[in-house]
Amino acid sequence: MSDNAERAPGVRLRIAVLGDTHLEPASEGTAPRSNRRCRAAIGWINALKPDLVVHLGDVVHPLPSLPDQASAFDAAAALFAGLQAPMLVTPGNHDIGDKPNPAMPAAASRQDWAEAWASRIGPLWESRSLAGCRVVLACASLFGSGTEDEAAQWRWLEETLRAARSAGERVFLFTHYPPFIRAPDEPGHYDNLDPAPRARLLALATHFGVEAILSGHAHAFFLNGLGRMRLHVVPSVAFARRDYAELARVAPGPGEEFGRNETGRLGFALLDVLEEGHALHPVMTGGSEDAVPAAHALPGLRTHPRLGGAAPLGLPLHHPWAEVVALPTNPPTAPFRRRLARDDRTIQLLWRLGATRLRIPREDLEDAAVRARLVLLAAEGFRVWLATAGVPDDALIALVAETPLDGWEITLGETEVAAAAAMLQGVPGMPAECVLAPMRSTGATPGAAASALFVGSGLAAEETPDLAGGAGVFTGWMARIGRAEAVAPSVARLALRGASLGLRPHATVCLMPERPDESWCDDVAIAARVAEARAAALAHPGVALWLDTFLDVDRGYHVRNGLADRRMNPRAAGWAFAGGEIG
Repeated sequence: MSDNAERAPGVRLRIAVLGDTHLEPASEGTAPRSNRRCRAAIGWINALKPDLVVHLGDVVHPLPSLPDQASAFDAAAALFAGLQAPMLVTPGNHDIGDKPNPAMPAAASRQDWAEAWASRIGPLWESRSLAGCRVVLACASLFGSGTEDEAAQWRWLEETLRAARSAGERVFLFTHYPPFIRAPDEPGHYDNLDPAPRARLLALATHFGVEAILSGHAHAFFLNGLGRMRLHVVPSVAFARRDYAELARVAPGPGEEFGRNETGRLGFALLDVLEEGHALHPVMTGGSEDAVPAAHALPGLRTHPRLGGAAPLGLPLHHPWAEVVALPTNPPTAPFRRRLARDDRTIQLLWRLGATRLRIPREDLEDAAVRARLVLLAAEGFRVWLATAGVPDDALIALVAETPLDGWEITLGETEVAAAAAMLQGVPGMPAECVLAPMRSTGATPGAAASALFVGSGLAAEETPDLAGGAGVFTGWMARIGRAEAVAPSVARLALRGASLGLRPHATVCLMPERPDESWCDDVAIAARVAEARAAALAHPGVALWLDTFLDVDRGYHVRNGLADRRMNPRAAGWAFAGGEIG
């Protein structure tokens, strides 16, 4: 197993967060697929040596109205006996029934089903104190039920949160249904708490300073923030929800069972509680039935932005990364209304690969919803860079001033440098670094073939930048290392030139073909180039290196493979970027 599975310094508590195992009764001679995947996940969890395991519910698949549910719980007990850490479990809708709603595809929770859970598993709600933290489990199916159990749980929850605050404990709340998927004011639907109990829960959590709420049910990864509180939704190890396959704007692939078996979305999470804040690591099992994780499967466990172990290469977010998708109306989970869900798979992948330095276009700053996500990413430890072209206008400068950016890369023609510098001179709220990216156009030469057209930015590694017109504003310049150029010697030349000029060189390491009608999809060669770029970045930390491709550009111009495909499955280049085993 990868050394990255070991705890980073400053981790005071490690909790493995497992959800939606959907275990079936054991069959004669062979175990159901969900059971085999759960057994493998238990092996992975044991290898990670958590202090505690929390199960987010839907332990079993048969609903409580079905006669084989008891046998499924027997199979669960046999499997979870293999855990080497204690486990707490909160019930899901498959365990004790759905939240009350006539449009739900299954019956609402009943007292006898809740009592059966209590006799098999334990309390419907409970808490535990560990390492200065309070782990709180609440039964989501009760919220909004109007039952005596609901009233008792609200009283207990408020008393527990008050006691934790009095004891100076940090609180982590676990519940099956997420309070919300996209926004705290979204309508109630199959995958969230209904508005009234949601508002009450969030008000309590905010008042008592809950650090994070972790949930399951959607079988997908989502990240939200509400003030200082984080809301994490954790994927399933058993299967993916078919409706959320809509987040990937590609057709289901062979063997994906119309989205249910999209194995790249399967996994659990590891919650490392730090001295300040916490780091949630998505651990994607890929549907593995092997109890020993592959060495390359856990590259990001020491490189979460909060842990400071970032991969040394920056990435451009060319594709939309905070897109809100309207899921189709379709039974059984949404027969009457569209659900809106934001596609957070990009953030999940960035965490998984250990990327922290990101480059965004102007439009991401101008969109208020996307800008709010940028603020959230910055608070999580990501270093966000803005890349624009042309002399900045007042509106852009104002947006930059109010957004937590680490740097600003401005592409300019020769005649625009002085005007841009004049606009930016003495402006408050400027990022720490401002980089000049000279405009570059290979197709501007008279007589050049149309197939050679290219517009971008960056000097050749051997060229010396002319920043005379931008003195006092630009702290460095951008170079471009073409795909045919060796990375290491180019970076070494840039390091020497930067030292002599007292400026910080940046360079884009190209995976992009030189001509728009060419493609480069050789994963072995691309991984080797990324590994070379990573080594050069580590050897010359004074040079900021960027890759020109994160996700595949699989249509349009300059087609090339990146670190991951459009389903967010890492390619060999992704593992090379993360410093893990290529596989």
